[in-house]
Amino acid sequence: MMLSLNVALVVTDPMTRLFSVGLRELLISACAVFFLCGFVKERVFVPSMPINLPELKHRITQAVTDIAEDMLVKAWEETACRLDLCRVINGTHIEHI
Repeated sequence: MMLSLNVALVVTDPMTRLFSVGLRELLISACAVFFLCGFVKERVFVPSMPINLPELKHRITQAVTDIAEDMLVKAWEETACRLDLCRVINGTHIEHI
């Protein structure tokens, strides 16, 4: 989030700051949550399914622990690449990326 911090320092108007930094952070957070939910679901809900709450909590904890830093870096780079593509084409439709 260093980029967001730098942008916030440049922008002085509070409303402009909200839209230039806040929405970007929200979008990035949504992408991160979407990625993490999919990753965790793939590891938690596998046969045999968890049969009780402690087992479910253990599987979720283990799945989150298994997320490697390298994986997060690659996910961030891919998200940044897609955002750059959206900027270049001015938000028009993309068949598939």
